[in-house]
Amino acid sequence: MLKKLLGRLYDSPSGFAKAAVPEFLDLAEHPLLRVIHPGDQDGYAAVVKSNQGLFIINRYDTGVGHQLSNFGACDPEQMEILRQLVLAAPPDPVVLDVGANIGVASVVMARAAGPGGTVHAFEAQPAMFHMLAGNLALNSLDNVRCHLLAIGASAGTARLPRLNYREFGGFGSVELNRETQSDAWQQAVDGVFDEIEMNSIDAMRLARVDVMKIDVEGMEADVLAGARETLLRHKPLMHIEHVKSGKQVLADLLGEAGYRLYDTGADFVCIPEHDARTTHLVGAQPAWRPDTSPRD
Repeated sequence: MLKKLLGRLYDSPSGFAKAAVPEFLDLAEHPLLRVIHPGDQDGYAAVVKSNQGLFIINRYDTGVGHQLSNFGACDPEQMEILRQLVLAAPPDPVVLDVGANIGVASVVMARAAGPGGTVHAFEAQPAMFHMLAGNLALNSLDNVRCHLLAIGASAGTARLPRLNYREFGGFGSVELNRETQSDAWQQAVDGVFDEIEMNSIDAMRLARVDVMKIDVEGMEADVLAGARETLLRHKPLMHIEHVKSGKQVLADLLGEAGYRLYDTGADFVCIPEHDARTTHLVGAQPAWRPDTSPRD
């Protein structure tokens, strides 16, 4: 397939008649590109074109990969919120993408941060990490630092289920330190888990943190517990998934750190008290409060 595509791009019947003359192909802009994957039927990697550029995906992924290959976009409303959070930060921001997956949010935030900004992208699954790094290269972004690392409450190790990436699965929904997976469509192959490196945000002693996005499939509270000093010192704007961790658990931790929370459905937008930088994002929406209405 790739040889045929290149042949058409070169306008040559043989496909490689012009091979002696170096020429760069802007695949991201070419209408012929939709999905490219190796002829090897055992391979799981594919390259797709989306509204955010080219992305290497797992073609068996039922989450981000499915969205990119079938719809050409991934959670566009969420991506726009993340972009606006980065734009609302001080110039040349330092951004943390905790649970980066294959890097869609990292790409969006890196572009918003600009060449003077820095994005630290953390991903615990080696297979996803490799695609993350490749996607930043495909999109010509050199202001991102990739870390093959789990983030939690403290330094140590975490247990990652060994999955089959050549069968359908929700690879962005993988939960660390759990014997069974709740919605990843797979369980650990033969019950095997790998020990992977874990660290906390506080232990990194970053000189500056302006924005944090946290999406770690139920470990959000652990990440916040390990970032308490960072939150108090730097007061970053934050976007945190709450579906698996629970709103009240996160609200208790963030309330202690002086944050107002705004519920976007599956996530919280978190703004430090007395910080008006993102007023344009939340508008007249009230800050989230626990539901204290009586139950039947």
